[in-house]
Amino acid sequence: MPLNQMLDRAVLAIGGLAVHKNSHRVTRPCSQSFQTGSNPRRRRTLATSPGERVSLISNWQYIGIPMMLIYAALVSIPEEVIEAAECDGITGWAQFWKIKLPLILPAIGIISILTFVGNFNAFDLIYTVQGALAGPDMSTDILGTLLYRTFFGFQLQLGDRSMGATIATVMFLIILAGVSFYLFAIQRRMRRYQF
Repeated sequence: MPLNQMLDRAVLAIGGLAVHKNSHRVTRPCSQSFQTGSNPRRRRTLATSPGERVSLISNWQYIGIPMMLIYAALVSIPEEVIEAAECDGITGWAQFWKIKLPLILPAIGIISILTFVGNFNAFDLIYTVQGALAGPDMSTDILGTLLYRTFFGFQLQLGDRSMGATIATVMFLIILAGVSFYLFAIQRRMRRYQF
């Protein structure tokens, strides 16, 4: 069985069942073990609003690659630099803040830009989880779902292509402004370290 399928099954098993500490056997579903108050139907959940639920799903889906890239940047720091810092008496958190973080800032910047641009592509997640109306009272509405409803129309509303094109242009300009700010304001300040 592939590793990703094993992890998916393990997460589902841990999330759906509570394991008794002493006997190491399944005792009852989590829905029964986390009930609060006198109302047995009301349960404690990690996220209470639709926006929080969608955010948790998005974090679960997209946190892996940025973490791998940050880890790769940390691992690629030469040992000579770390040894030199230790010889100068810099260890622990001071070593992280003064040595490692400045060396991985270019990777963090690129990851930030990729995440910023990727957040504008969250239409599929919102549409799948909440639908085109973006949840109760438009609580998870983003520019992508607004673009979809405006351009293609929804329910009895007719689509308006010119307004949809305007929303797409505004999305493009926001992304362009964010990427330009990174390239011209932040990237110029970063020092280039060569080993």
